Amino acid sequence: VVLTSFAGAREGGFPKLSGRYLGQEPPGITPELFAPSLFSAEHGYHSPVVFAPDFTEAVWSPMAREDCLEISRMVDGYWSVPREANFGLERGVSDAAYWPDGSRIYFASFHPPYSSAPEMERIWYAEREETGWSAPRLVDDAVLAHPTHWTFSFANNKNLYFTSEMPGVRGEQDIYVARFDGVRYLEPVDLGPAVNSDAKDLAPFVARDESYLIFTRVGTETRKADLYISFKDSLGQ
Repeated sequence: VVLTSFAGAREGGFPKLSGRYLGQEPPGITPELFAPSLFSAEHGYHSPVVFAPDFTEAVWSPMAREDCLEISRMVDGYWSVPREANFGLERGVSDAAYWPDGSRIYFASFHPPYSSAPEMERIWYAEREETGWSAPRLVDDAVLAHPTHWTFSFANNKNLYFTSEMPGVRGEQDIYVARFDGVRYLEPVDLGPAVNSDAKDLAPFVARDESYLIFTRVGTETRKADLYISFKDSLGQ
């Protein structure tokens, strides 16, 4: 994996930031813009900023270059100038998520794994190594069988929540979970009518303990997207 200066990154210099969340105040209960001096609506961003579990690394997809990942790391107590991570996939990468222990970084890409492969978004990952990240690998076959789209999320037990566009889903897009058995991901399971609807349900974010799920729903009569939250009930469902 090659890190190169991100051309559109910080003309005029990158501010000297220290502490978690790129030097921003820890989040509270009132929604507010995150680091508006760094992430402006003028430039737009294709994915949210995602932090490694130890908060020493942050990654995101810029809207102007939604086929790449921009990474900043904590170096000597300060966040480094963001650089583009090149994982060697010709179609680029986007929408990253860390495995709970930080040993892997997952991302989406339209890169075909072989010459005659159908064009679709697939989930790939790279292993963290002493000198950086390994060459990318495809996610397990059970998940790979699902056409996916946009962001996905991991619980602490490494269960993977993602958007599926499999033929026959209720609203073109449904949210599934693929459970991790300690070695591989098992056959994904539709989260059912408590979460999925006749609308488009996508872009899940799961709590680390799986106690709640935040996701996006686009209504059947509109392109308007709203955030929904679903809590696990007393039966753990």
